[in-house]
Amino acid sequence: MTFVDVQICKTLVEFRQLGQEWAGLVGECPEQNVFLTHEFLMSWLRSKNMAAHLAVMIVRRGGQLVTAAPFYIDRRKSGIRTLRFIGDGYSDFGDVLVKRGSEDALGAIGKALLREGTGWDTLDLKYLPKDSPFANVIRQASSVESQFAPVIGNPFVSVRDDWRENVTTKLRKQLRLGYRNLESKVGTLKLTIAVEPDAVAEALERFFELHQCRWIGMKGDISRFAIESERREYTELFLEMARHGRVIIARLEAPVGPVAIAVNLLYAGRLYYCQPAFDPQFAKYSPSKLLIALLLDYCAREGVAIFDFLRGDEDYKLQWGAQRRDLYRLYARRRTATACLAMVWDVKWRERIRQLELVRRGVRRVRWSLAKRGTTPRPGA
Repeated sequence: MTFVDVQICKTLVEFRQLGQEWAGLVGECPEQNVFLTHEFLMSWLRSKNMAAHLAVMIVRRGGQLVTAAPFYIDRRKSGIRTLRFIGDGYSDFGDVLVKRGSEDALGAIGKALLREGTGWDTLDLKYLPKDSPFANVIRQASSVESQFAPVIGNPFVSVRDDWRENVTTKLRKQLRLGYRNLESKVGTLKLTIAVEPDAVAEALERFFELHQCRWIGMKGDISRFAIESERREYTELFLEMARHGRVIIARLEAPVGPVAIAVNLLYAGRLYYCQPAFDPQFAKYSPSKLLIALLLDYCAREGVAIFDFLRGDEDYKLQWGAQRRDLYRLYARRRTATACLAMVWDVKWRERIRQLELVRRGVRRVRWSLAKRGTTPRPGA
């Protein structure tokens, strides 16, 4: 097949102009995932102010967009330039888009990407599916050293079936008793759904309040939303997605106010359970579990096929009879000394340090203290 040269979009204007074509391409990909949509990628770029770092690669065949790689270049303080997926840090899924039957077009992306002088030293792409054709292109390249390994699980529940048949008797009993006892404590409970931008904005404020209350009194840790910059970025991203009809915020309401809130995304028959919060004074009734049960019923009524718990194999996700798949990290480096050192740090040490609970708590405390003084460091610094 003959392709035009790979084009690289380096400005937000260029990327914005791809909106309609991008939507068409997502619809023809094997996996239609909300984190690959143009509206999500644009929302992330705006909320994180990362437009200056764009490196989106596209290939057309016969004038039609058949492959698109949503990259940006992270210029680190060390001088290392790392190619990442747009949405890194917020996205729970990533891959290079390719139209069904046009997988050979990925070779053009690979050749252009691996060419010297394309502006990156290391490539760090997270949460790809195991069968990603793009990952195979990079792994087969002799000009770079690469690793492709599972890093986390992604549990999800098929709502086509009656989810109650796939959970334990113990959980069903816990839900019945929890609902009954909570109603006897606070009064009649009901599920409310916010989808319009104004309603989403109001629901997000209540969500931040509950999330911060949840962490008050927990030694050595705080809510990420105690940091003003985190709240602002999160709000900007989800309000922009709400304008595209992609947000559902569910609340378990009582006469005293919401006892649990869940922020979700919705796309192509799949509900993405992004972030829960609950009032800690009602913790013994498991309000988040009660809200998940109501959300599963909502999905069944609305014809949503999949309830996606996103990345992470926490016990509370797996007890809903969830299936799971592994998500992979693709890391590659050029064969230079600086890239070699960067790979040692990124692959062997950085993730280990991040996994230490005390370090995570300490970093969050420092960021919170600096934010209160108005000197919040750049995310990822």
